[in-house]
Amino acid sequence: MQFEHGVDYNPASEYPMSLFVREYTLAEQLRGMAAIAETYHVLYPQLEGTDIRIDVPRLEVPVYLVEGRYEAAGRETLARQWFDLLEAPSKEYIVFENSGHTPPYDEPGHFADLMSRIQQSAQ
Repeated sequence: MQFEHGVDYNPASEYPMSLFVREYTLAEQLRGMAAIAETYHVLYPQLEGTDIRIDVPRLEVPVYLVEGRYEAAGRETLARQWFDLLEAPSKEYIVFENSGHTPPYDEPGHFADLMSRIQQSAQ
């Protein structure tokens, strides 16, 4: 889906381009690609039968669910269902208006501001 990203969006910050920045050595780039492959090969099969709406009804920590306005509809629906059912000391559902699946990349400044606000409120 096409949408207008945040004003400070940089396409080079997203995968796969982010693996090829000069800050990473070749070995680090290869490890990054291997980790992504392992996620699909090892982690996803382990999570196949997991439904956090049922398996995680309560958390003992504050919860901040951050979602992009342009997240895929199926993901948004499931996230909202879980959030509405979830019991937590506090919880906040935050929608980034110029984001899809990756708000930290789509609106990095806005995301950093949110993290600062959360960190300050925790002190």
